[in-house]
Amino acid sequence: MYTYGYLFYIPVNLMLILVFGIKGILQERKKGYYFFVFILGIYLNFLIDKAFFPIFTDGAAYYTSLADHVNLDVTSLFGYTLYQIIGNLALTFPMGILLAFVMDCRNSVRTGCSVLLSVLIEFVQLLMIISLHLTDVCFDVNDILLNTAGCLCGNAVFYIFCRMDARMQGQRCSDTVIGYFHQVCRKCAGVSLTKPY
Repeated sequence: MYTYGYLFYIPVNLMLILVFGIKGILQERKKGYYFFVFILGIYLNFLIDKAFFPIFTDGAAYYTSLADHVNLDVTSLFGYTLYQIIGNLALTFPMGILLAFVMDCRNSVRTGCSVLLSVLIEFVQLLMIISLHLTDVCFDVNDILLNTAGCLCGNAVFYIFCRMDARMQGQRCSDTVIGYFHQVCRKCAGVSLTKPY
């Protein structure tokens, strides 16, 4: 059995630091940016741990066929418990918010990226089933729907919050983490900024 330990934790975080750290240095981003990269890193590690681990390597001995580990029946969503539904929605809800602080792009592009990442979770699980013959993982179309819905809810809630925040804050801004937060909110709400964040 493999848990999400240093074997996986170190390369995931090194990749995160390299991608967003170098991007931040090249674009001369403010310290608020690095704070939210750190928060995104904590979230991504939690997401990976909950979505893919533990991996039971001895499950391959009980593997029969791919069809036993794939659910394409959308109607089975009605059989989900409230805990399963809320859990899947909550798993990707933060993604719809956190990407706004590390990706400098339009809302539609960011929403598309966050939805793509939430769908990718299930396809990575499918790849694990095919390659490692895991029996404790299932590719479920309902999880894709719930993960996508959670991500879109995060985007929608953050956009509504940004519209309210932009009205309250006006043009006030500072170089602190809070100032960076308000700048991202104003950009998300479509308010023009006097200086880049």
